[in-house]
Amino acid sequence: THTESYKGFQASADVFVNVSGIIQGGNDGAPPLSGPDTNKGEYVAAGLGYAGGISLEFSTETWYVHIGHPMPNRRIALDVAIGPLTVEFTSYFCIGELVPPIPPLPHNVTAIAGDLDLSRDFAQYANASGFAFGSSLDLESDGKFLIFYYELTAGIGFDINIRQYGDAICAGGGANAPSIGINGWYAAGQAWAYATGEIGIDVKLLFVTVRKEILSAGVAAVLQL
Repeated sequence: THTESYKGFQASADVFVNVSGIIQGGNDGAPPLSGPDTNKGEYVAAGLGYAGGISLEFSTETWYVHIGHPMPNRRIALDVAIGPLTVEFTSYFCIGELVPPIPPLPHNVTAIAGDLDLSRDFAQYANASGFAFGSSLDLESDGKFLIFYYELTAGIGFDINIRQYGDAICAGGGANAPSIGINGWYAAGQAWAYATGEIGIDVKLLFVTVRKEILSAGVAAVLQL
């Protein structure tokens, strides 16, 4: 695209994956990307295997490359079904002048460990220059044996975020407070793992199905820097 005030190149793409229903995109129902902070406003119907979006721009005004996005349902996501086991892999990579902040911990982790907020971002730094990368792997399985049922989930993941905050300074230091990080560059990261399990009774009595939990447990570990 070229005008008197703008010269540059923009592109976006949506990725769909469906291999015999075994390997599918994991973002069905999510909006495709059309830029770093907006979407097309159109939601993908279930069953199409939407895996995620890619957007980039190189121009006189800005530059960025976004392969997915840190927020849930906007990452590049693939689901693999192996019998009773479902495996979901998600990832994102952002670099340039419009890098979003580090995302919150997944719900499966905060449900066990509590809400640990790593974000130190102010609204004016919602999109700063830098680099962001993260991935996660989640497993789910459920089944039934005789009158008993089970549900198991587990997952691991990480996020790395390095951004330039310009003239932002450390809180509480007054007018002479130093800039955050090293010359305004600040790095943050987090890694997590979790596992949950539940067993119970699932029986059908005449016209009534009785499902009663016997035992459930969960454990999570979080490292934040």
